[in-house]
Amino acid sequence: MSNCTIELLPTKAQISLSPSEWNVIAMFHRYPDLNTIAQKFNINEKQLGTVLDNLQIKKIVRVIDLEQGQDNVSVEIPSFFWESLEKELTHSVGPIASLLIDDKVREFSQDKAHFPHNMAYSLVEKIAAEIGSESERSQFQKKIMTLIKQYL
Repeated sequence: MSNCTIELLPTKAQISLSPSEWNVIAMFHRYPDLNTIAQKFNINEKQLGTVLDNLQIKKIVRVIDLEQGQDNVSVEIPSFFWESLEKELTHSVGPIASLLIDDKVREFSQDKAHFPHNMAYSLVEKIAAEIGSESERSQFQKKIMTLIKQYL
């Protein structure tokens, strides 16, 4: 597991997760490398490998070995995602929504055409932080997270 990460894969099917599978996926957004996740949860490499194997069988994640230079492997995010993101953000921040999205994408040193799926949740969090109203922020996050879960 040395120097590996995971990429979340799009799925429309309902999937049941074990608590350990859920923990790995949830913590991935906070700790993007698998070594850190193993250390934080005090589990060994074999246990983490078993969880990741189960997630790969369910076609929820793909393990990426960063040492082999595969860290940029990603399926293109469809244009309707970017359109929906901008539309929802416009409700909260007005006409600067597209500029705000572009700025946040650049903060990840990416562009929309090659933005990795596994960074979509983090992008939404950074964008949502710019929404002043807590209720509007929450509503924006809920709508976009639903979109991500369904299509990315």
